[in-house]
Amino acid sequence: MVESTSVVTASKSADVRDRLALALDVDDLVTGLRLAKELSPWFGVAKIGLELFSASGPDAVASIAACGYRVFLDVKLHDIPTTVGKAARVLGALGASYLTLHASGGVTMLHAGVEGLAEGAEGAGLEPPTALAVT
Repeated sequence: MVESTSVVTASKSADVRDRLALALDVDDLVTGLRLAKELSPWFGVAKIGLELFSASGPDAVASIAACGYRVFLDVKLHDIPTTVGKAARVLGALGASYLTLHASGGVTMLHAGVEGLAEGAEGAGLEPPTALAVT
């Protein structure tokens, strides 16, 4: 059976959409939500950076996720391992799909972050976010 062109095109568009991230590099949630809603046909992931997260906190993650996005929380955690682990536990419960940790914190810190994400997500009944080490 041959698929119609429109089915194949829609499938390819969905694949591309799921791999594109909208960078919400803004300092207020109203602007972020407006952009997220306007651009949702083209992006499947929304990146919430330190600026928006500092302005709106966990509400930013919940609000953007409610628009149908997978959330990429780009906060680059970097501190002593205990602090990163505890912060990651809190962030892991928010429902983000991805979270960044700063690689210069070292292997012990990265492990603490990954473990914290898993603990927080488990406590909230969620899948843990994918941890991304960045420089």
